[in-house]
Amino acid sequence: MSRLALLVLPLVVAGCAGSSPLVATDLARSTWAERCPGSTPDLAYLRLDPDGSFAWSYSDPNAVETDSGDTWSVEGTTLTISWNDGFAVTTYDLRSFDTGRLQGSSTKTCGDTASFERV
Repeated sequence: MSRLALLVLPLVVAGCAGSSPLVATDLARSTWAERCPGSTPDLAYLRLDPDGSFAWSYSDPNAVETDSGDTWSVEGTTLTISWNDGFAVTTYDLRSFDTGRLQGSSTKTCGDTASFERV
């Protein structure tokens, strides 16, 4: 096998392997729309801050405010959003981002219909 083939083969294999799941550094400093069909309200905008807290708004992704007790974390391939010191917790499978949004489930209002999409 030629040297060029040895250099190119790993790139081709990596490209065919599919995209890898998002990690915490991909998420920090980004704003997302969390949708919970059938809930009131059914949409919240969240900005995930690097310190593990998040700011949120029900109406405007550019007008989010921090509220103590709201946190996010990534463990393995799971993103966890915890509202009000764990009163409501939503988990998302980071491997589901191939669809353009994360699919998840919630302990409270969203049930199994939660979705998380980058704004």
